[in-house]
Amino acid sequence: MQRSIGGGEERSEWFIPACEEFDSERVALHLRLNRATRWYRELVVPGIGGAWFVRQLSWAVAGLVLAEQTNGRQSPTRIANGIEALACKLAWQEEPDVAGIRGKRAFGRPASQDVWSFERLSQPKYYVRVTFRQSAVRALVGLGLAEGGTMFHSMELTEAGRDLAERFLTNGGDRPRFCASLRGWLRGEGQKPGPLGALVRKSPSMGEKQLVLERLEAESAGAAKNGRRSSLIRALGKTPSAGYPDINALVEKLGPDQRCEVRSALAFDKMVAAGRSVLKKCAGFMEKTGQTVVQVRELASAWGVSGAIDSARRLASEFANATRDSGERPRDATEYADAVGRASSNEAAVMELIRRDGSILVLFGNRVSRGPLFHRHAAADEGTAADVGTEESSTENKIRQLFALWKDCIGKDYK
Repeated sequence: MQRSIGGGEERSEWFIPACEEFDSERVALHLRLNRATRWYRELVVPGIGGAWFVRQLSWAVAGLVLAEQTNGRQSPTRIANGIEALACKLAWQEEPDVAGIRGKRAFGRPASQDVWSFERLSQPKYYVRVTFRQSAVRALVGLGLAEGGTMFHSMELTEAGRDLAERFLTNGGDRPRFCASLRGWLRGEGQKPGPLGALVRKSPSMGEKQLVLERLEAESAGAAKNGRRSSLIRALGKTPSAGYPDINALVEKLGPDQRCEVRSALAFDKMVAAGRSVLKKCAGFMEKTGQTVVQVRELASAWGVSGAIDSARRLASEFANATRDSGERPRDATEYADAVGRASSNEAAVMELIRRDGSILVLFGNRVSRGPLFHRHAAADEGTAADVGTEESSTENKIRQLFALWKDCIGKDYK
């Protein structure tokens, strides 16, 4: 299918608070609640996976289309990763401090600064190991752009997905020059890519933005999830005059059932954050006192730790009460709330939390020792604002992610 896509481009300069690099020192304290975390994220904002800007989807679908045209000589994954790496490096070359890209560390290394070939940029060594494409795979299916599960290389594009790839590759109508340069780069022609400035994240065509917006506003997959994205978008408003709205004000604009779902998810977040805080305070106490092994009784009564345990138990009970009449609940979240909220004592509660960790702290009998990742406890993940676009991000950041993707679609420059 070939056609010319009209319309100009609107450039936006607003910043989305997302990780540009993934810190290797970061520790994720999941507390065995991965399933519940993903369940609530999908409940609150279904179908968008880790996608938070238009080109994240365009690069991915282009990889699938262009791989077809190589007759199997190149994988969709490598092509999509290479296109993404080139787009990020072009943006970095133009503006080294530009926000919203990955690979800055790799691009800045002396041995990598002159690397521009597809053969090399498509390798993690010259870009990153965790790409934007990886976090957009779920969105390809959730937004109706592809079919075939969650394995990117085996996905098949839907009509909408092929349409998005075509709109990206036409570059708003300037197809011959843009496509020739991109395909030549993929074939390894020349040492430096041609005129591909429109490849970067900030340059989606009007056609790309319109199509992604249509998919965002469409019904979510699954009858139980219908309308959630579109109702959140309506609550965000058509032309907001400021940035991300207050979460409480936003929730009040939702219907009663959806409002209850979001509040349950927020209660879950508070419960998990309180549990993580206990573990970090326990580790901090052991570091401060220099102990490598400590009795549970001493740890549970330590200054700062005991108050954190009280909060963790209270918030676990509040989550159980808030979700008691909310219908379906993730089993692992219910089990956690019962184990921590109804623990017979602070000692029992802290033992349950440490048992669920095993990386920063290790429980054996009535004693606690430093775990294999103890030295990283200060960097342990508590679900910060930098988590936009990850499956483990908080409920508020999941809505913030939808807000970012929606803003990129409508192409406005909000302060």
